[in-house]
Amino acid sequence: MHSPKIDIPTGPVTQEIGAGLALARFLGIAEELPEKISLAGGMQLTLSSKADCYYVTTARSCTCPASQHHKICHHVRDLCEALRGQQKAAAAEA
Repeated sequence: MHSPKIDIPTGPVTQEIGAGLALARFLGIAEELPEKISLAGGMQLTLSSKADCYYVTTARSCTCPASQHHKICHHVRDLCEALRGQQKAAAAEA
């Protein structure tokens, strides 16, 4: 007799819209539906284009469908550009 397979996430998981909104409220973000929610370690939650979930985005990966098909998505590209801008600003201040 075979046991049913249980899927256990091994990495970041796309978040339901309610979870993202609850986190935004907890963090004191006043926007009704924030497009991006910054997290520790250069990670962020990125609102999907349908506004039905939040993708977990890092500089190397994203939980969106494009990234799951081993493509570099615009969420990762946008985050990397923002992180580079922050690094340049910090270097200019130093």
